[in-house]
Amino acid sequence: TNQRYWEFAVRQIYNPSTDANSFANTICKKFIVFYNYNSTDTITTCFKSTKMKCGSTFSSLKVYKKGLLVSEVNNSVFSSFLWRKN
Repeated sequence: TNQRYWEFAVRQIYNPSTDANSFANTICKKFIVFYNYNSTDTITTCFKSTKMKCGSTFSSLKVYKKGLLVSEVNNSVFSSFLWRKN
């Protein structure tokens, strides 16, 4: 087939200089995925953080592609998911 599957991992998206508010509110960010020089997609991440003894974790992390929820995790430091690209 002409279909390809891509596995993605979302991790280390927290930026301490801009995302400190994520401990009180959900923050959403957009990221551009480059498959090659002329093929891209955009994913949106929405997360809320929780402080732990040794750092922090995402109390909730949702990943969207074209408005569809493709991954949701709670109390985790990353999310991975698979999607099909034609």
